Amino acid sequence: MAGLRGTAKTAGRARAVGTPVVGSVVTRARVAPPGVDDLLGCSVVATVPEATDAEPLADPDVQRAYRRLARAVTDQPKA
Repeated sequence: MAGLRGTAKTAGRARAVGTPVVGSVVTRARVAPPGVDDLLGCSVVATVPEATDAEPLADPDVQRAYRRLARAVTDQPKA
């Protein structure tokens, strides 16, 4: 929860200087916690699960999550 509070502060500071926050990514979770959209003031674009492998980027679930995120932010169709 401390990570989310810190992220909310960062989003608030970005808005204070005129930078819109258009989305967020929740890591180490398969599902975003309830209310995180309201806390951060933006939608959750993606979630990335906690890796089960010693090398996080070698974990197939993590790889899929980052591919989905990349497609979402670049507006590419699913392959």
